[in-house]
Amino acid sequence: MEKFNIPSFDSLRFQDKPGPLSCSPHLTFSTNGFFNPPHVDSKDISEYAFVLFLPTYSATGKLAPPDSGYDVKGGPFVFPDHKLGINFDHHHGIVKMVWQAKKYKHCTLPYSSPSSTFTRLGMSLQINLSLANACKKEKQGNYSSPLHYFGDHFYYMFCCLGKGSLLAAIFFFHFLFI
Repeated sequence: MEKFNIPSFDSLRFQDKPGPLSCSPHLTFSTNGFFNPPHVDSKDISEYAFVLFLPTYSATGKLAPPDSGYDVKGGPFVFPDHKLGINFDHHHGIVKMVWQAKKYKHCTLPYSSPSSTFTRLGMSLQINLSLANACKKEKQGNYSSPLHYFGDHFYYMFCCLGKGSLLAAIFFFHFLFI
């Protein structure tokens, strides 16, 4: 993260420097029957990937407790070359995992939920090459125009005010913090 000037997940501004306990700002989410073919995350620059699998309600996204009747079946996370994986059929809670995603081929297989009441949410923290390149370009000054601004906490806070107010806020924060 330091090499590419990537801010931590908890940074309020893009220009904040990462610290020794910084966490990747790049989150990916998969849900509602997501699956993918076997692959290696060759464009990741982080050595390890962290993933959470969570049982959730389809309608609200809220966490489904163990006594909810969670009925999602199948959809294991597998490492096909090693013939091993995580069978979620008996896990009705949060599953955490860390692995070398750019070293080991992995995939998520399809699952089903007979009632459609539940789904499984997958959430991973990884640093990919496109994020690193964007941060590198920002550090080099390639995004000097306020119209190139790609957002931080203040940006998303002002999104709710409307486009006219948003543009004014972008110019304000650009000149205030530079």
